[in-house]
Amino acid sequence: MQIYNKKTKKARKKGKKYKRYVKYGFCKATGKQRWYDKKENRYFFKKYEKRGCDEEIKKQAVEFAKEGIGCRKAGRLLHVSHVSVYRWVLEYCEKMLKQALPEKSNGIELDELWSFCQKKR
Repeated sequence: MQIYNKKTKKARKKGKKYKRYVKYGFCKATGKQRWYDKKENRYFFKKYEKRGCDEEIKKQAVEFAKEGIGCRKAGRLLHVSHVSVYRWVLEYCEKMLKQALPEKSNGIELDELWSFCQKKR
């Protein structure tokens, strides 16, 4: 039986990473988050910019969808993500479904769609 007399090293504890900017509560007057800069010893508010697209771009995306243009092509034309276009179209459709339908109608129009699932001969 062998006995090992090697000394083992103690495990190091991970220290906290240095964070320059730290949250420092809310301002009651403005209701915004206050921040503290450890390096410069000063308090400040972050300036937030408005994100997102204008309503005009969203309306154009919905118009493209109405005309039959796909989400990817509409996204390329409007210089936005195709996922954004898809979400805008879904929001528009949900708004239209929530609107009340007329109680009396004279007729209903149906479109037929033919699709082939097999190879054409």
